[in-house]
Amino acid sequence: MQQTGGNKEKWNDVTLAVKGKIGRLINAKLEEIALVPNTVYGLNFLANGLKYFKGDNVIISDQEHVSNIFPWTYLNRKGIEVRNVSSKEYFYTAKDIEELIDDGTRAVSISHVSTVPGFKVDLKTISNLCKEKNIFFFVDGVQSLGAMNVNVKEMGIDAMATSGHKWLLGPYGMGFLYCSSNSVSKLESIFAGKLYTYDDPKKINTSLIQDARKWEIGSLNYSAVYGMNAALDMILDIGIEKIENRILQLVILLRQALKDLGLVITSPGNKNMSGIVAFEYAKNPSELYKYLVDNKIYVSLRKDQIRTSIHFYNDENDIDKFTEIIKKAKAL
Repeated sequence: MQQTGGNKEKWNDVTLAVKGKIGRLINAKLEEIALVPNTVYGLNFLANGLKYFKGDNVIISDQEHVSNIFPWTYLNRKGIEVRNVSSKEYFYTAKDIEELIDDGTRAVSISHVSTVPGFKVDLKTISNLCKEKNIFFFVDGVQSLGAMNVNVKEMGIDAMATSGHKWLLGPYGMGFLYCSSNSVSKLESIFAGKLYTYDDPKKINTSLIQDARKWEIGSLNYSAVYGMNAALDMILDIGIEKIENRILQLVILLRQALKDLGLVITSPGNKNMSGIVAFEYAKNPSELYKYLVDNKIYVSLRKDQIRTSIHFYNDENDIDKFTEIIKKAKAL
């Protein structure tokens, strides 16, 4: 139980350390990073920070998690249209997005990796398109950050939100919002509060801040900040490129094992692969899901597909065990 106000100076030091490590992970500057509770907080700040005019629209895809749908569809109260890119076999390109863009398009907001079936988007080609059309490019990074190398500068991302509790291996209640220095001044802060991140006797009003800290409203979840600090230490110590290579190595093995079992993999392959591998199970996917969980194989059931997620701590033995359990299930 906390019995005092706490050592805020020490907490501040750890907070700054976490931002520095995030910056190293994604190639961003300290002032471009705000610590927020989760992905949907960050995306809501972005959606409501844009300046809109009558007849404007934003573009998302048909593969988005609700965290990157609801903040945008809620803009219907302002008369803003949301346009959906229609994927074909869970795949779409910058050209598909371009077909939806007109003079009223204010932003494109998409997931780097879709929650199902794990389609990894070519962000650079889309960011080039957005810059050419002078529209914002926002990214939901929750299914890629911590599992693959994300360089926000090279990829041309204007802003990106994520949660820490997935591939980043941090606790619930801690994520971050990256916003480039070129974009942050163009987005309004819809809330105001005291900036608690720093020991601030003047009680700075967050709405007056001209960097990403303007989205850090009120006290942070400092317990989660400490958890995120430890998680980032581990990821940076191993190296994100090494992590990505190991994940993709295991993904290739898993995809082959599933094909050998005669299962239909819905996740795109080759350059669009991610750590997520989803597949169909013709008999009864919900029964297979239950059977796997009962045998301590932890997967997800999404859209009648079995979704597996491989991280660097998995190994070849895990894949062998997984496929053996599926063989037993198919024999039942």
